[in-house]
Amino acid sequence: MYESEIYSKSIQEDIPEEILHKFHATYNTISKRSLLHWSEHCSECAMPDCFKTCDLYTPRVDLKCQRFVKGIERINTSSSNKIELLKIFFKKWAVLESQGSTRLFAKNSIRKIEKVDLTIAKLIDMVPLKFLKGKLASRRYNLKKRALINSNLKNAHIPDAFILEIFNPNEGDFHISITMRNEDLKFRKLPFQYRFQIKRGYNLERIPLIEIQKRINLNKDFRIDIYSEDLKPINPVYFGLKEFIKDNSSEIQKEPLNKVKCLIWDLDNTVWDGAILEQNLNEIQIKNGLISVLKEMEDRGIVNAIASKNNKEEGLKALKHFGIEKFFLFPKISWNPKSQSVLEIASEMNISLDNLAFIDDSKFELEEVKMNFPQVRTYDASQYLSLTQFPEFKADLNTLGSKRKSYYKNESRRKSTFQSFGDNYISFLKHCDIRLSIHPLDAKYFERVYELTQRTNQMNFSGRRYQKNDIEELMNEKHLDSYVLDCEDKFGKYGIIGFAIIDSASNTIKDLMFSCRIQSKRIEHAFLSFCLKKYLGEKDFHVEFLKTDRNKFSAQVFEDLNFETLKITGSKHHLIFKKSKAIPEEKIIKVSYFEAK
Repeated sequence: MYESEIYSKSIQEDIPEEILHKFHATYNTISKRSLLHWSEHCSECAMPDCFKTCDLYTPRVDLKCQRFVKGIERINTSSSNKIELLKIFFKKWAVLESQGSTRLFAKNSIRKIEKVDLTIAKLIDMVPLKFLKGKLASRRYNLKKRALINSNLKNAHIPDAFILEIFNPNEGDFHISITMRNEDLKFRKLPFQYRFQIKRGYNLERIPLIEIQKRINLNKDFRIDIYSEDLKPINPVYFGLKEFIKDNSSEIQKEPLNKVKCLIWDLDNTVWDGAILEQNLNEIQIKNGLISVLKEMEDRGIVNAIASKNNKEEGLKALKHFGIEKFFLFPKISWNPKSQSVLEIASEMNISLDNLAFIDDSKFELEEVKMNFPQVRTYDASQYLSLTQFPEFKADLNTLGSKRKSYYKNESRRKSTFQSFGDNYISFLKHCDIRLSIHPLDAKYFERVYELTQRTNQMNFSGRRYQKNDIEELMNEKHLDSYVLDCEDKFGKYGIIGFAIIDSASNTIKDLMFSCRIQSKRIEHAFLSFCLKKYLGEKDFHVEFLKTDRNKFSAQVFEDLNFETLKITGSKHHLIFKKSKAIPEEKIIKVSYFEAK
């Protein structure tokens, strides 16, 4: 939905049939969508004072500021009976904004709601008194916003992604930025921000939900802003879908499944026989052989977690009673859908859904998780003794695997400490005393660097997978500087978390990869600032990377540090940091560089 109460009239416009076909094709790939209310706002808003002081103020019927040249125009075409196309001319500082909601509805239900909304809008527009019309429009707007605030994930499907459709009829390209942030300061860390290029023609951007959840709490009030810094007011933009969606299962592209990094256990009739809310704890027995399975998973570097529908206090009490609480991290014990608990665990661990497995005695719960997240492997509780025989639970013998539980325990301590810092995430990072050590590539690092190149996907900017002999050969290339990044903080060691190759002859980063464990901790920012200080001088500094669906969100680090795009060839991006620019320095991470001996 949009501000129909203000802009109820539609316009007739000829959109090319091939473009309309693409809008319809995307619409047909989704099974459910969220209901958002998009309205025009200003990035520099200081209302109501700015209504008197700002030269750009243009009053609407409700006396708020019209931030789009012609407001929000709904396109009326014979082909767009299923989709809502909005035409917008962005003024300076203009923002397309909505209160956030991830609650999903059937597509037909939303079409009915939109039709009712338009009918009410047209009735408001018929009111002859301008003052009364403005009051009614303002009242209608507030009601729709309040409905979104009260919306939540309970009793609803969990989205796969947020998608944004844009038709650019203009000759040149431009950029669109999307920002999501929690309203309540105590839940706010860094906002989720993503900037992407809009080319001439139809554009579709899909942002996986798990990427957004790394930054914001979607179960709490949040806001979504869409804006452009380089779009001229004379150039129109056409928006199609701009909301959270659930894909049709047939349209989901299945990737090869990874090894399991986390096994999520139900409790009642899965970990033990019986239900703790129905029986005395002394009458309940742990499943025979279960402790051996838990220990074996730990030895293989697989984290045991919990997703249980129970009273949290009773569940934790039972774990302690049976002496098995030490085996489990991330205990999600509540009455929320199991799929929601699974998603929260994936987000807190910062791992992909296809690294998760879920075991439960209830066919209903297994199906609920599978329907929402086909990537998650599910097992009936009767299979618990056989899990260790399955190839997906094969022993993880790498360095990280053996230390995974210790690492996530430290992460839990970090999270607990973070809660005391409220909205000041940067102050929290400084409190963590994060230390980054940069070492030249050495034979003792070969094994870990090899593991890193094989496993890193989200923050691998070349896409290369090195063999051990390739890594060894890098040491013999005189013009290549290879760095190994080691990190720790006051809570514990992260270990080797990054690897980089810089061609000193051309002043170009040829390869750069980080473990996803350090994402959002500004460590990648600190390393790039180090590179700029070391190499920037008589020459500009360059970055070459292959942009993929997996690393495109992590690539925002280059924009954060003011790199400019020099050239794009297919998926290959060539960025530049000019020698005349000031080097950004956050002073959050303590960086130490160890020269080669």
